[in-house]
Amino acid sequence: PDGHSLASASFDCKVLIWGAFGYCTNYAALSPDHRNAVLDVQWTPASSHLVTAGADGSLAYYDARAGTRVRRLLGHEGVVNAVSVPRGASAFTFASGGDDGTLRIWDVRVPGGRGTRANVATARAREDPSCPVAAVAVAADSMRLYAGGVDEDVTCLDLRKLDGVRPLYRMSGHGETVTGLEISPDGNSLLSHGIDGTMREWDVRNYVPDGSRRMKKSFVGAKGNAERGLLKCGWNFDGTMVSGGSADRVVRVWDEMTAEELYSLPGHKGCVNCIAFHPSQNMIASGSSDKNIYVGELS
Repeated sequence: PDGHSLASASFDCKVLIWGAFGYCTNYAALSPDHRNAVLDVQWTPASSHLVTAGADGSLAYYDARAGTRVRRLLGHEGVVNAVSVPRGASAFTFASGGDDGTLRIWDVRVPGGRGTRANVATARAREDPSCPVAAVAVAADSMRLYAGGVDEDVTCLDLRKLDGVRPLYRMSGHGETVTGLEISPDGNSLLSHGIDGTMREWDVRNYVPDGSRRMKKSFVGAKGNAERGLLKCGWNFDGTMVSGGSADRVVRVWDEMTAEELYSLPGHKGCVNCIAFHPSQNMIASGSSDKNIYVGELS
């Protein structure tokens, strides 16, 4: 969030921290506490801590400055696919989603229980426990939680009433698994990425009456893959551009207003799994299955 560093995670179970400028030097490696692939990594708002989600069924909460794990969090009964830390909120709370079909809220200030007591709330996007959650996003006001997965819908739940399966609404449009979700900088829109190769923008303001009318536009051009990887998406700092992963090894950037493709950036030799915009400058970073991270400037 402060724009000085970026974090990467991989199937090698490691989390590395890199400088965001110059030679982008790798200056820290967090202790390898996951026993399987690390599938998601998120900074806390103050850039002081990192939260990771692993295929070993656990989450980890790290002190980024010391490079050490503070808590190991247990509760999911399968692979943890995604984690979301709300912007501008406490550095101690976040949400996760996994293959067990559950959405879990965590507060690392709660002690004991080998990390299980930090799981302060649990809900499901669907009643079917065999419906994995592949993506989560916490709303800007920390009152709502969005989830996407193999059901192809984006589900909105009230964080104040996580008592089972009682969604506020569902948003339909994707033709395949939803693998990435990201709230816009102004908090009024949600970007979703699907294996169907489309990214969609949804109006998530409170007063939109019908979930089926919330879809604003689609961004076409990204490619899904047979491996059904967790392709992520994101907004630039002022919400005027969006980007997302693609199996065709190309980083694409779209204009948010017109949905026109602005940039098509080649270079990767494998599927582009994730992207991240700089929080204050026109820079973008991309991570790929070719084990490389590229950082570039946008004019």
